[in-house]
Amino acid sequence: MGGLDGEANGNLRGHCTRHFLTMLAQAYASTGEKVFGDRIRTMVGALAEVWEALRRDPVVRSADGPFGPALEQVRGSCQYVDLPGGTLGDATAVTRPR
Repeated sequence: MGGLDGEANGNLRGHCTRHFLTMLAQAYASTGEKVFGDRIRTMVGALAEVWEALRRDPVVRSADGPFGPALEQVRGSCQYVDLPGGTLGDATAVTRPR
């Protein structure tokens, strides 16, 4: 399943997780088999761990950029940096020269 930024890295996306939990719930409701209930509890527990991790302050670290030192803010597989308003002037996009 794709990560936050679309790469295939094992991260669950909300849409796929909903389908998986729905399948488990329907299987449990129709069969009553313990294995499906166990899987639901595992998924809900894992989602609670993710929720707690996302509530923590993100990690910000220094990284080598193409033009010198840069900051890298990592949360899951998505890397981004929040810039103060006006930093880029009127620019609507930023690209790196080739």
